[in-house]
Amino acid sequence: MMNSKIMLKKFVVLFIICFGYLSPIAAQQFTASTDYSKVGVNDRFQVSYTLSGADNSNITNFKQPSFNGFKVLSGPNQSSSIQIINGKMSASYSFSFILVPTAVGKYQIGSASISQSGKSFKSNELSIEVVQGQSQRSSNSGNNSSDDIDKDISKNLFILAIPDKNTVYQGEQISVTFKIFTRLNISSPQLSKLPQFNGFWTEDLDLPNNIVLTDEMYNGERFKTAVIKKAALFPSKSGSLTVTPFELKIPVVYKKKRNSRDPFNDFFDDPFFGRSETKEVLVRSNSVNIKSIPLPTTNVPASFNGVIGSYTFDATIDKQNVTQNEPFTLKLVVSGKGNIQLVDIPNIKLPGGFEKYDPKTSDKINRLGTISGQKTIEYLIVPRVSGQHKIAPIEFSFFDPNKKSYVTLKSPEFSINVAKGNGSYDAAGSGLAKEDVQLLNEDIRYIKTDLNDLTYQNDFSILTNWFWFFLIIPVLGLFGVIQFIKQQDKLNGNVRLSKFKKAEKAARLRLKTAKSFLDNNDFPGFYNSTYSAVFGYLEDKLSIQKADFTLDSVLEELKEKNIDSDLIERVKALAEKCEFVRFAPKGESQETAHTFFDTAVKLIVDLDNGIINRKKK
Repeated sequence: MMNSKIMLKKFVVLFIICFGYLSPIAAQQFTASTDYSKVGVNDRFQVSYTLSGADNSNITNFKQPSFNGFKVLSGPNQSSSIQIINGKMSASYSFSFILVPTAVGKYQIGSASISQSGKSFKSNELSIEVVQGQSQRSSNSGNNSSDDIDKDISKNLFILAIPDKNTVYQGEQISVTFKIFTRLNISSPQLSKLPQFNGFWTEDLDLPNNIVLTDEMYNGERFKTAVIKKAALFPSKSGSLTVTPFELKIPVVYKKKRNSRDPFNDFFDDPFFGRSETKEVLVRSNSVNIKSIPLPTTNVPASFNGVIGSYTFDATIDKQNVTQNEPFTLKLVVSGKGNIQLVDIPNIKLPGGFEKYDPKTSDKINRLGTISGQKTIEYLIVPRVSGQHKIAPIEFSFFDPNKKSYVTLKSPEFSINVAKGNGSYDAAGSGLAKEDVQLLNEDIRYIKTDLNDLTYQNDFSILTNWFWFFLIIPVLGLFGVIQFIKQQDKLNGNVRLSKFKKAEKAARLRLKTAKSFLDNNDFPGFYNSTYSAVFGYLEDKLSIQKADFTLDSVLEELKEKNIDSDLIERVKALAEKCEFVRFAPKGESQETAHTFFDTAVKLIVDLDNGIINRKKK
């Protein structure tokens, strides 16, 4: 046994020497930790002292503290480990003790010390509270009933939904973090039910592609924790709102306990001899209650259109001196914290004779924590009349929850000097139509009065087929233009109809983006883009406002339109699959992703057929 330990130690040292060049030497740390900070008077618990860094060789002079108030049942038990992740090596060496308290009270376990390669390290101290009686985890140690197992699992595996605040103004952001806590050996979780955010506009916050487990103390006990979902919520109405629980099905591996009180069973409780079983349990988070306060109704600016947050506003033009019919650009930039996507375009008042075209908008959104970003709006403006003109200051108003008041920001007044253009008609003192008025090279042509050289010709051969062709085509073209203008006016006057018409085209563009992510093996990006394609299509097709768009609202709308229940279930399954991949992307492959892509495309086609057929009826 001694030879084995010596050989193991030599192997560890050799491993460090051979692979130490992979990473620079990390700073050594010596820390004390315990699995429980609050224990019963008869509870056993563990205290560990760990030296961690890039090297665990040449460790000497470990001095344990005096465990006053506790009886040492076992220790020091020594263990070491080495990890190489992304070419970086880390090592640790631990000394652990099993303790049991001897009396009720609050105790302070002092620091331990150790030396490594001539350097001395000292650990932190630990505070332990000992209460009367025996904790539930100890008293049930000999039971093996299903109820006891379920109770033990529920105490050691749960999900918490943690809001950063519970009272907000309507439209103000709330961040809700869904975190899993475990002290058990668990396998890959399976999504059972997503939380419902009725009454909220939601944005998923960015998380690492892989779940990262960290140690965290909760109610005096140490757990492994990981964030599985984080969402930014914006209440779309005032009153009491509720976020429903997040549900996961999690396989738990546990060791079958023995009923006998024979002390020899402590030996056979070793993992090498114990019999392990797996049980799938449904883990449900708590509900979250949010109070949404309505916005003040006094001192509301005329330019306020529902924007909530904290913003800056800037307006610029690219040139001040132009000629008639020469375009210039007016650029508006809104930056700050809040729901940038819901920021509406400020109202612009142009002088007479100025023509503006539909604006080009672009968003840059940061979803790492508090939703923030920038919205850029660019107008192309064409002056049709010459002279000195002014564009009145542009106002942008929002409600700032931190200040609890409305804020109005104004741009400067812009002066535009429009020079008269060559060959252009200028209607002084009034605006012009959109069409340019061009002058002929010669104003009046000479009228011929001598008709002696004219002869009568009784021949209609000039009226060829080409003559009739060029005569009819303009007429047909005119009818086509009139019909097109009527259709555009109808679409422009009916936003819902416009979105309905353009839904399929927008879905194709989003699916094209998803396919590019798939070709680059970016599975989280692929599933996010596919989700946007399907539910962006439904948002446009069903004419659901962004602020009211939730999975439940979509399913309810499809039911009201008498869409087949099988198709509705496929929509729900696709949403849950996309959500699940956000926190469990490791199991995805090219094959499964391609299958999912084909499923999403077929789903959009089937939805399009189903919705259009119902609309015709």
